[in-house]
Amino acid sequence: MTQSRPGSLGLLAEFLFWWLAALGVYFGSPSELHTHIPQGTEGVATVPLFNLWTIEWNVDRLEHGLNEYWHAPIFAPQRGAFAFSEPQPHTMLLAPLVWATNGVVAYNILFLTYLALNGWCMLQLMRELEIPWQWAWVAAGMSFLQPFVIWQSGVMQLTTLFAPICVIWCVVRLQKSPGWQRGCVLGVAFSFCYYVCNYYALFLSILAPAFLVLAGWRLFHWSFWKAVFIAAAVSVLLVGPVVWGQWKNLKLVKSERGLDLVRQLSAHASDYCHSRSPRIQTLDISRWGDQNRSGWYLGAGSVLMATSLAGMVGGLWRSSRRKWTLFWLAFGLLAFAASCGPLLRWRTLAPYQWLMTWYPGLDAIRSPFRFAVFVQLALVGLTAEGLWAMQCLAESLFLPTSPRENEDFVEVKNESPRWQTRLGTGLSVGFPLLFAAAAFVQIWPAGLVLTKVPQRNPNAEWIQWLQQNTAPDEVLICLPFANGTSVERYLDSTIWMRDGLDHKRPIANGYSGFFPEHFMDLRAQLDMSQQAGESDDGYRERLQNFPSEKACSWMRDRNVHLLVVRTAAMPPQVLQALSRFQELSRDEQSGIIIYSIDLEK
Repeated sequence: MTQSRPGSLGLLAEFLFWWLAALGVYFGSPSELHTHIPQGTEGVATVPLFNLWTIEWNVDRLEHGLNEYWHAPIFAPQRGAFAFSEPQPHTMLLAPLVWATNGVVAYNILFLTYLALNGWCMLQLMRELEIPWQWAWVAAGMSFLQPFVIWQSGVMQLTTLFAPICVIWCVVRLQKSPGWQRGCVLGVAFSFCYYVCNYYALFLSILAPAFLVLAGWRLFHWSFWKAVFIAAAVSVLLVGPVVWGQWKNLKLVKSERGLDLVRQLSAHASDYCHSRSPRIQTLDISRWGDQNRSGWYLGAGSVLMATSLAGMVGGLWRSSRRKWTLFWLAFGLLAFAASCGPLLRWRTLAPYQWLMTWYPGLDAIRSPFRFAVFVQLALVGLTAEGLWAMQCLAESLFLPTSPRENEDFVEVKNESPRWQTRLGTGLSVGFPLLFAAAAFVQIWPAGLVLTKVPQRNPNAEWIQWLQQNTAPDEVLICLPFANGTSVERYLDSTIWMRDGLDHKRPIANGYSGFFPEHFMDLRAQLDMSQQAGESDDGYRERLQNFPSEKACSWMRDRNVHLLVVRTAAMPPQVLQALSRFQELSRDEQSGIIIYSIDLEK
């Protein structure tokens, strides 16, 4: 019961359908593509703006022949700062779009393309697994609206579910017919997965044992392993330059995550009962979870979970579907175990903690709960099997039996009214469609936010002043400075980073996945928040003398002489305190003042 594969125009039409669907889900009007970017469910636009800067930095470095690519000037004088986050070098392909329009349009086009590919690639995988067309489309829709992807849509690289799906698709094709060509394709697919999302590629490599289920008896065939070795060699060849750049520059900072932090960002089993929008209250299973824990929204909805359970039973029962069902089970269970991180242990055995000590790159991962994206992907795969199994069960109950043969081997057709056949067909498809519809109601996205992006202005007066009156290596400290460690505190930092692409001067206070030690020292010196135990009078006095003489000495010792201040974001007491320094430039239109900490009035 397989579906015919569409031609090139059909595939293009399918992709266009998913792209327009993504546009409709995330944007109220196409005009917003020029001015807004999706914030997803993030409380603040720090991460989306940081990813926008990443695209613009890649294009900027392409214009300069990749010169100083890894040395983004966001934590001056720190070298190799671009390796502190996912570089996403494939976004250089957006350069013509950035040059013709702006970075915001390029960001949105890429974001919508990612979402469209999530649905389109899942549709191709379901066809490869010979799922009937109606359930293939349902599975594609569920991948398109996967709850984890929607929840994390403010982190653009985590929306690239299509990349792991493509890797699975290539593995399925390889196990059907091992050969060097398909080995090469698998290597390219995995490499591309690493380029678009380091997280997902690393996670997939850890979940690789689940793919052995697909191999079956081919595990004992040399042709299979030869194709696997070719895939590995191609991956190393293509990924090597990026991995080398990251490894070389991450050595400059402490990149290992503390075990306590990793535990905090690990999943609990009860988190899989929590969904962001349980629209059908009677089917809400969040009450089964730990009510004293806020947890992570890792649930995919009770209907999808129930349907995937039906897929597990039906898939294991039918021999023709057993291999695929076992794969999704192994894949999902391994991902679930990994998402629990160091919390998963039995007596002295802690598999994840053990992996952190020797598996390359895992010690730099702080959020094991993100393995949940693959748990949900496995649930979608099992759901497709479950809907098909429901259809088969309904057909056996509602449709007339197939033609029989008598003892003389003469075919005898069952006589049944046409209406009965049509009714049976409708019931056999309609019954599982009800489950699919309920699942879509539960996972339909809610609470998505667009954020208006501050417009870059390379001709701003303060930027022109910096270009004309400072040396290219003049380090700037931009205020307000981030106070604390939460992502909300770094919104201004991402705006300063984008301004840096215009004035071309290094800044000392940026944002990334890791922070160098000197930045932490500087943050402590320029913290404008009230400290625990600090009296109101003491706090007021500290603001009136901001920055302190100790902080000024610290900056001068590190060859920092200029403060760039966005006045609208500063407390009045601090603006008054800063007025003791010599004002070098004032841009009233932009609300920017530049001070010299070497000159006091």
